[in-house]
Amino acid sequence: MDASLREPIEKVEWAKAHLNSFREASKVFFEAHPDLVNRECKSDGSKTYSFRGVSLPIRLSLRIGDVISNLRSSLDYLVWQLVLANGETPSGRNEFPIYENELSVIGKRGCYRKDGLRKLRGVSPTNQTIIERLQPYNGGKANLFLASLNTLRNEDIHRSLTLTVVKSTGSAFVGTYKGESISDVLGRELASKCYYGPLEYKTVLCTLSGEYMDVNFVPVFSISLRYRDMRDGKPVDSWLPATSFLYDHIATVEKVIQLFSLPSLYPTNSYTET
Repeated sequence: MDASLREPIEKVEWAKAHLNSFREASKVFFEAHPDLVNRECKSDGSKTYSFRGVSLPIRLSLRIGDVISNLRSSLDYLVWQLVLANGETPSGRNEFPIYENELSVIGKRGCYRKDGLRKLRGVSPTNQTIIERLQPYNGGKANLFLASLNTLRNEDIHRSLTLTVVKSTGSAFVGTYKGESISDVLGRELASKCYYGPLEYKTVLCTLSGEYMDVNFVPVFSISLRYRDMRDGKPVDSWLPATSFLYDHIATVEKVIQLFSLPSLYPTNSYTET
């Protein structure tokens, strides 16, 4: 069997298809829920805007898991092809290693020198060197994206679905203030007092005093995923815009695959739906 990059690339294309499906499902969700904000007006003219609260479809988390799984698998497929390209026979132990530690560290599970190299048996020394340079412990944006990809994949297949929430990511203000259109300076001042982050039922987004009775708040929402990292032995959650975060990971994996000199045999199909 001749080695090629076709199968790793096909897996990336399939990840893109799932991400496109996620984007469409997100769009449908927001179109079906145009009234996510509750506005409470008081007698003094002040207004409080809060999140009504709504459950996201579980399919959104499933789609994210599909994207992550296919991206991670594409890297394992890559190692399989690299073994073939070296004239060796791949085994079930071959996979793309991703380690945050080069050497053993007390309290840390696994390291590249002890565990990672075992997964590369049959891969040429040249290609092993390339893979070693991609390890997260070497630093660099792309390397860290591989670390987060690995973390998300392990969470998705071993523990639970990737948690998604509606997140407030921006704001705009419309109307008039003292008979004039809202200036950019005033808009930025008001925006600085708003809440931006993951939303729960009745989360207060913005409060406008009676001075701004002719001004209305317009929030910007996105669907975000939870990325749980470990810092000093403790879990720390970050809420990241799902679509852009996953696109960055797709771009990273594509660049990794392009580092290796094998026939590309790019897929002739362009996946648009699953």
